[in-house]
Amino acid sequence: MTGGVAYVFDQFCTLDARVHHESVELKAPTAGELAQIRELIQEHVDATQSPRGIKLLYSYDSMSKHFVKVIPTEYERVLAIVAAAEAVGKTHAQGEELAFDIVTGRASAADVARFDVAGGVAGAAPATASSVASTKKEA
Repeated sequence: MTGGVAYVFDQFCTLDARVHHESVELKAPTAGELAQIRELIQEHVDATQSPRGIKLLYSYDSMSKHFVKVIPTEYERVLAIVAAAEAVGKTHAQGEELAFDIVTGRASAADVARFDVAGGVAGAAPATASSVASTKKEA
């Protein structure tokens, strides 16, 4: 996985043992992301009458805790750089260009120090199964 975000329904908590933690992080989805997941499942049910989708929607409040956000570390790093650039008034396009320059080693040391707050490691240490589980309990 090299770009984008996946939301995995991990009902039996086996995902953590099956991913390459050097390239992706596992996180609990935010409330907004869970709402988006619910909408996507609803669209799927509307189009297909999926029995599994119907079951998920029926018990979504209790089942939503089993969704895990899978995000590549480099992709998260780029998102963080773009957000930091936008926070100081740069446009989204300027933030993307800056992120590209930082990731490819073309940016100045000053820009790297100012905007690459993760220092090449998006979000610090990768989440473990226990940290995902503890985050889910709080939700």
